[in-house]
Amino acid sequence: MRLRLTTHPVAGCGCVYRHRTAGCPYALRECQATNRSTCLKVSHLAYVGVLAFILIGTGWLEIAMRTRVYSKWRRLLLSIAPVVVVFSAWDLYAIAQGHWTFDWAHVTGVVFPGGLPLDEVLFFVIVPIAAILTLEAVRSVKRWPIGDEPADEIVNGRRIGDR
Repeated sequence: MRLRLTTHPVAGCGCVYRHRTAGCPYALRECQATNRSTCLKVSHLAYVGVLAFILIGTGWLEIAMRTRVYSKWRRLLLSIAPVVVVFSAWDLYAIAQGHWTFDWAHVTGVVFPGGLPLDEVLFFVIVPIAAILTLEAVRSVKRWPIGDEPADEIVNGRRIGDR
């Protein structure tokens, strides 16, 4: 007799374990109860974990490439504020209309009025910061002037601080 293994999520936990579909000594419910104690209950941090990896993946650019994104915090705030406002409003509208939902097993559970999770708002902050860090890193390596630098900071297409 050949056993086939399939995965079944444990209810309320979000993790996955193996359950034998042929010849299993337990019914699925008993199998879930048996495996629940071995379940790692951090699935509510999945969204935040992805955001942390985005920050880790791009955060080093601030130091290694001297992008100076965080030191120009007013400019950064003016860049990401419209993104946060517009996309939060868009999400709130989509949630209200029933077009958009969240997997509550994978978000922190902190919810703003209208049903918008904190994790989603953090997404609207962190992803634009990562994009700006990446742009500034490429700009630094390629020495591309964008036009917002003070006149005394760029000489012959090079930043004075990069000599």
